[in-house]
Amino acid sequence: MATYSLLLLRFVLLLLKYILWCGLKLLLGTPRAYIQTSLHADELPGLLVTHHLLKMLDVASANGQISQEIVIVPFANPIGLSQSLMEQHIGRFSFETVTNFNRGWFDLSVQVEKLVADKLVDDEVENVAIIRKAITACICAVLVEREEEVMKKELYKLACTADIVLDLHCDALAMMHMYTHDLLWPAMQDLCVELQSHCQLLADDSGGGAFDESYSCVWAHLKNKYPDYPIPMACQSCTVELRGQQDVSDELALQDAKALFRFLQGRGYISTPLEPSALTLIHDATPFSGVDRLSVSSQGLVVYKVQLGDMVEKGQLVAEIVNIEDVDAPRVPVIARCEGLVFTLSQNKLVRPGQAIMKIRGDIPLQWRTGNLL
Repeated sequence: MATYSLLLLRFVLLLLKYILWCGLKLLLGTPRAYIQTSLHADELPGLLVTHHLLKMLDVASANGQISQEIVIVPFANPIGLSQSLMEQHIGRFSFETVTNFNRGWFDLSVQVEKLVADKLVDDEVENVAIIRKAITACICAVLVEREEEVMKKELYKLACTADIVLDLHCDALAMMHMYTHDLLWPAMQDLCVELQSHCQLLADDSGGGAFDESYSCVWAHLKNKYPDYPIPMACQSCTVELRGQQDVSDELALQDAKALFRFLQGRGYISTPLEPSALTLIHDATPFSGVDRLSVSSQGLVVYKVQLGDMVEKGQLVAEIVNIEDVDAPRVPVIARCEGLVFTLSQNKLVRPGQAIMKIRGDIPLQWRTGNLL
């Protein structure tokens, strides 16, 4: 435990040193891209992706090809790194607070609104600087006590003035997909093309206070509150789901690292010319409220009747629940409630009533998908 406490201390000190440097960068107006991974500490594909990406960036830096600031946090959650139980790494929830590490992030919208109320002008660039200064002041004023809160505050300060914020995650069994704000589409389309994402899911606020929305929602709130002033979505943030938890391989990680490198090239962070590509957008963005999270109504073993990437119809049998207590009991069918793409599956085969086992991406909002979409 002492080793992990020392690791956290070094992590915080490094962030503090970097944040002081970022303050100067903010005043100079230097564009900045921020990429972090493994906020859910047991989601590991991003670790290997950033491993390869950092090697590429080191080469570009040595050749003088880094033209804007790029921040990589290759392991965002040293607390989750330390959490193991019975030889199993469990990094999604805090052992201390039982809080999901990617929920309950800071919502500074109202505080920032009050600080900028009488300062906004008719110049977009100046407004961005004013708002970023206010965001920085607000997060610095937040009082924190617990170890987890300290980590969140330092990460927030590190990313809150970035132009691009990418939070790399993964699902259980999944295809590549992304979550971002309604107002950031089609701005983030280039990232979806490079990563060949199968689902681009949009929401103005998906609920739960996820990391990426703690940035985008501030700008959306101010745009809505002050429509007479030029306020852009100056922080383009999104959550990238790098397929499933078991998709940790050099082949996939190198592919994704090259995609992120090309994305940064296209955005002007790397000065080397972007080679032409035949890649196109796999599927247009759809509402997050159009994603159905199918749950089961009984306990037993789940047997899937579809696979990742299958297109299903409303009313189609997608899984069956096998009763493990009675071999003669009929299987309980699980039926698709909408048509769409099966893009995630649960790894847990022993299920209980109410447990979600699959996500299906539909193209239109579903009337029962309201409130906290996460």
